[in-house]
Amino acid sequence: MESVFNNISSFVGNLTQILMKVLCLGIVVQITFAEAAFGWDIIGNVMEIVAQLGDSGFVGLIALIILWGLFDKK
Repeated sequence: MESVFNNISSFVGNLTQILMKVLCLGIVVQITFAEAAFGWDIIGNVMEIVAQLGDSGFVGLIALIILWGLFDKK
């Protein structure tokens, strides 16, 4: 049973790493060509998330710290 959880955890971790790389690639493409990459306005979406966290004040700061901790874990 433990090996199943380890496999699922490994899969989710690898999938997250791939999605983060695709996100970074999309940002670079959007900056380079000044168009939405893959049909998504990635920079606009990221800026909207940051604005929403900023509007939330202290709660937004706590949420940002939690998200940073989740993505920074290696």
